[in-house]
Amino acid sequence: MMSGIPDAALGSGAATSYREELESRGRVLLEHVARTPSSLWGAQALLALGAERGRVDEVVRSSVPDSMGAFGTLAAAWLACRWGDDLSDEAENLLKVTLTERVSHRGNTENHWLVHYAVTLVAAERWTDVDTWWNGLSREAIHAEAKRWILGTIDRTARLGHHEYDSPQYHTCHVLSMILLADHAGDAQVRHQAAQMATLFIADLTPQKLAYFRFGKHVSKFNIGGNLIGRQSFPAKLKQLRTADTPDILF
Repeated sequence: MMSGIPDAALGSGAATSYREELESRGRVLLEHVARTPSSLWGAQALLALGAERGRVDEVVRSSVPDSMGAFGTLAAAWLACRWGDDLSDEAENLLKVTLTERVSHRGNTENHWLVHYAVTLVAAERWTDVDTWWNGLSREAIHAEAKRWILGTIDRTARLGHHEYDSPQYHTCHVLSMILLADHAGDAQVRHQAAQMATLFIADLTPQKLAYFRFGKHVSKFNIGGNLIGRQSFPAKLKQLRTADTPDILF
């Protein structure tokens, strides 16, 4: 099974072709980001392409000071959980200090809260030698709070529907947080529920969020509620990859 599509549904030949095409497109994106890695996400692109630890360390050092907000801490948690075995001791310690000792602002919207608690939970499980968190609470207390909130938002979403402001940008934060928990949470209940919610988000909501995104040589910036999403938006990032003969892809 690849990206939620059963091999049987595609046929063996088509499944193989699909996987190869997906891996090829993924490598193009990784190589693009790795050219000028300027964030903890960029560090992961370098690792995925087999870069030397020294190069990764440089990116981590330069990125960690800007990683206090919800989105930076999400990248830090992904880097530690997904690539921890490939990190140097220096990089691992920088991430540990960032996620356990420095002030982490919860933010003021649902996607910020989910990122905050998802990161808190996996960090508490990863660094069990940290007894007291940055806010003075014990590791057990912050883990319990994170678990309660995560399971609560999953329950509300399953019963009442997705309650976040209707933004493709925000949807990405929800999906990445749930996949982080599904792949790396040690708590079996959280891991199971997060996997189900990630599947729901991808199967049900992603096609809706991307319904009118046009990718290719005619892509333009996306306007939501009168606010122009700038160069960091998902469509704009894909625009950087276009070539003159790139066909449009309309979801």
